[in-house]
Amino acid sequence: MKIVKEKFGDLPDGRQADLYTLENENGVQVQISNLGGVIRRVLVPDKKGDLGDVILGYKTFEEYIRNPHFFGALIGRSTNVMTGNLIEISGKTYVLDKNDGENNLHGGFNSLTYRLLNADVRSDNGEPSLVLNHTMEHLSDGFPGNLKVTVVYTLTNGNALKLCYQAVSDADTIISFTNHTHFNLSGHGSGTIEDHTLQIDADFYMPIDSACLPTGEILKVKDTPFDYRKAARIGGYIHTDCEQLNIYGGYDQNFVINGKGFRRAVTLSSPVSGRVLNVFTDLPGVHIYSCNLLKEGIYKDGAIYNKHQGVCFETQIFPDAVRMPWVLSPLHKAGEVYTTTTAFQFGL
Repeated sequence: MKIVKEKFGDLPDGRQADLYTLENENGVQVQISNLGGVIRRVLVPDKKGDLGDVILGYKTFEEYIRNPHFFGALIGRSTNVMTGNLIEISGKTYVLDKNDGENNLHGGFNSLTYRLLNADVRSDNGEPSLVLNHTMEHLSDGFPGNLKVTVVYTLTNGNALKLCYQAVSDADTIISFTNHTHFNLSGHGSGTIEDHTLQIDADFYMPIDSACLPTGEILKVKDTPFDYRKAARIGGYIHTDCEQLNIYGGYDQNFVINGKGFRRAVTLSSPVSGRVLNVFTDLPGVHIYSCNLLKEGIYKDGAIYNKHQGVCFETQIFPDAVRMPWVLSPLHKAGEVYTTTTAFQFGL
C-alpha cells in the first residue's frame, strides 16, 4: 500500500491543488485531486499484465479548472439536469444557476466540480484512502443550507475504487452526488468504445427530450437499443436509427437499475485488453453517457480523442427527480444525513 502526494497546479487565486496517488498491494494505481475530487488516472493491468490508464482526461491543469466535460469530477450538490432554474423547497422558491441553457446542470457554476476541497489520507486495513471534506455555503448556486460534504475514495485490495459519500445540511435542501469518470478499458487513447461489451441490469430506462431533459416516462428496454440485459457490443446498438439515440448521437439516458441495496448495476469489458469493469451502487439509477459531444482534439498524454472515446456511468438519484413525485426525491430535511456508496471494480 502506498499514498503519494504531489502538486497539481496553482489556482488563479494562488491556492495550490494537489494530486494523491493511491496504490494497493497489487500495484493498481488511482490518482485523485482535491480540485473537484477529480479522478485523473486509473492504472490497471490488461490480460498481458501491463498497466494502462483507462480513464479520459485533459492534458493541462488549466483545463481541469474549467473542466467542460466534467472529466473524472465529483458532481453535486445536485446531479444531472434540472428543468428550469426555480425550485420550491419547504414553501420557499429558490433561484438556481442557469448553466445549461434555461436549465440547471450538475448543480451550477460553483458546484463541487470547481471547488478546492480539504484533503486527508488514511489507511483502512491496509487499503489506501483519500478523504475529501468541504462545506457548500447557504445559497451557493442558489441552493439553501450550509451543506457539509465528505467523500472517501478507497482503493481496495480487490481492485475496486470505492466512493463513499456523506452529507448533511442545516436547512431543507437537495442532496444528490455522483462521479463523472469516462472509461475506455482498452486504454484512454485507444479509440472509441464501440467494440466494448456492455451489460446493464435494467429492465427500464428514462427517455429524454431535445434539451436532454427526462420526459418523466419510464419505458421498457425490451426490443429497443437500450436493452443490455444480456451483454452486447456497444457498436452494435449505438448507431441504431432511433429517435432517442439521434437526439445526441448516442447514449445520454438514465437506466432504472433492478433491485435494491448495494448491487451490481453495470459490467463493461474490452475484447482488446481483456479488462472488465463492474459498477456497484446502492442508488436507483445509472445515467450512461457515451461522449457524444466530445470534439476531436489532443487530450491527456498527447492522445487524440473523438466522439464515443469513452463511456460514463453516473450512479444517481433519477435526473430531475424533484419534479417527479413518483420517484425517489433528492430533497433532504435539515439534519438528515445523506449516505451512498458506489464502487468501480476492475478485473479480467
